[in-house]
Amino acid sequence: MDIVHLDRLTSREVGEWLKAHDTVFVPHGPISGHGPWTTLGMHPDAAEAIAVLLARKCGGLVYPNPPRRIEKQELCE
Repeated sequence: MDIVHLDRLTSREVGEWLKAHDTVFVPHGPISGHGPWTTLGMHPDAAEAIAVLLARKCGGLVYPNPPRRIEKQELCE
């Protein structure tokens, strides 16, 4: 299976996948500032990229990254 993102599969595809596999990666990371040169979502994006690599290597799936919530205070620092 080329697709490793769980939310890009149909329920039937996931059902078939579950017959032979049981590993789901759940990427997560903090939203934090690192200065003007990088995005606030650097950590979750990196976690998802690593989860995709691992899922492809071992036949797993990647759970969707949680929605991001940014507090006003984080933007003002």
